[in-house]
Amino acid sequence: MRLIKRYKNRRLYDTETKKMVTMEELSQMVKEGVEFEVMDNVTKKDITGEVLTTILKSEVKSWNDLKASGNLFKELIRRKGEGAATVIKKTALASIGAASLDKKRAEEIIDELITKGEVASAKRGEDLKKLIGKADEQSQKVLEQSKKLMGKIEDQVRGTIERYRKEQREEMEDIKSRINSMEETLKRIEEKL
Repeated sequence: MRLIKRYKNRRLYDTETKKMVTMEELSQMVKEGVEFEVMDNVTKKDITGEVLTTILKSEVKSWNDLKASGNLFKELIRRKGEGAATVIKKTALASIGAASLDKKRAEEIIDELITKGEVASAKRGEDLKKLIGKADEQSQKVLEQSKKLMGKIEDQVRGTIERYRKEQREEMEDIKSRINSMEETLKRIEEKL
């Protein structure tokens, strides 16, 4: 897994290529399936989730179906991270289902082509098999890619939630420690009075 360091000036450094990288380059790495982790060089904290969120935010701007994406994001926010992977999985599976509709429409498409005279009716069975084969092939590709993507998303969501919870626990411990220190200081002041 590649390590990307974010420096104080917010610049990103790829330790493998020994070069500075941009968010756009990280976005391309995600699209190519390159695994990487982003670490804050000062605090040594894993900030991969934060960087991926920034990349996603920039990617969303170019999406044509922004309204549908907005509904997905609203659902994720409502769930506060709990079950977020399930929401994403259902969304991806729905799109896979839409791809498999091509297979169901194969007969209609062939019949329409026969009616227009673009396909000979004698070759209907052969053409139908080819069309169904292509639809199956495409559906399998989409399914495989979706499964890989879902696995990555689930891992990222789980990791981000776990890091967030860990940070919350650490902050709570710090607050408790400060309160205890203040209580002790207050007791000493009261004893002097």
